[in-house]
Amino acid sequence: MTRRAVKLTHLIAHPFPASPIRSRGGDLGARARRGGGAPDRFERRVFRYLATHRREHGIATVHKLGNVRVDGMVVLQNGRRLVVETKYRMGWLKACQAEWQVGDLLQRPEGRKTRPTSALIIFEAFAGDWARRWKSGKTEKGWIHWYVGHARLPGRQRFRLDLVRFQRGRLESFPR
Repeated sequence: MTRRAVKLTHLIAHPFPASPIRSRGGDLGARARRGGGAPDRFERRVFRYLATHRREHGIATVHKLGNVRVDGMVVLQNGRRLVVETKYRMGWLKACQAEWQVGDLLQRPEGRKTRPTSALIIFEAFAGDWARRWKSGKTEKGWIHWYVGHARLPGRQRFRLDLVRFQRGRLESFPR
């Protein structure tokens, strides 16, 4: 079989071939999948907690999302919608992933349709150098790293990404 030589100008002028596989739209009514390792178990614990303690946190509904890049969404009693993304261990890589996943959702039809106002990134523990403490010994470096470099989306300065730790059955925010 002989291959035909291709010139770059011809290659970039042709449209991309159509995929035989159709993409499914996001499913806002998806069920949590079973199995998986510690990150999947952590995600299920978080959503179980949010559903169980809805009234306490002012949550009207909790949605587990399927076939989109974020894990879920909560609708507060005042009507605000928050994207929920869970990360078992939080470090620089996971922070970048969470930031990108939320930004990607906002550009998709599912995100534009649901119109979230902010996001909660829920994690269990910091990893690597994010777990180290400042010289004062009170605050883990991950909190500062998050709010300095990952709490806002580029081009969407009013959209907040808040970091929340879920540990021992309760939610914790930045230590003040």
